[in-house]
Amino acid sequence: MVHTVAWCDTCNILCGLQDTRFTVWYYPNTVYVDRDILPKTLSERDASEFSKNPHIMSFVGNQVTIRRADGSLVHISISPYPAILHEYVGSSKWEDAVRLCRFVKEQTMWACLAAMAIANRDMITAEIAYAAIGEFSFVNRKPKREEHLSEEAVKVIASLPDLTFMHAKVLMFPATLTPSTSSQGQVD
Repeated sequence: MVHTVAWCDTCNILCGLQDTRFTVWYYPNTVYVDRDILPKTLSERDASEFSKNPHIMSFVGNQVTIRRADGSLVHISISPYPAILHEYVGSSKWEDAVRLCRFVKEQTMWACLAAMAIANRDMITAEIAYAAIGEFSFVNRKPKREEHLSEEAVKVIASLPDLTFMHAKVLMFPATLTPSTSSQGQVD
């Protein structure tokens, strides 16, 4: 159970204290894009040092201020790179975002970039980011048939190569993107 949360003042990053864990969700919108990579887009650390009933006072830039039960303030620094990634994506600087992730070499950054790319329908960047986090099934999968597609649309989409199919699927139905459990690449 989360006791206290705070949003970053400069970008879409959320931090919270839950039980004995301090958690930072670097791209919370991942839950709407691809829930499978959500655990890869967050950072957790032990929060037992804050004693019982800590409260997040502020989240400014990459600095989080926590008030412990005894009234003392504790300052925590988080990685500055996710905020820079948010800035690049917000400006549609996809090449710079990929370059940043290659420089940082953290799975968390690549997972955030993958989710951001899908949310912004940049399939080339999404493919690079998913490959970097080892989600090769993203590139090769053929998602299940949607109930509201016509039979003709299903046939046309099913005849496309895997990558083209995935691009068309994400552009048409970004909220329904889920990995297929079928490895044969068949449309149900």
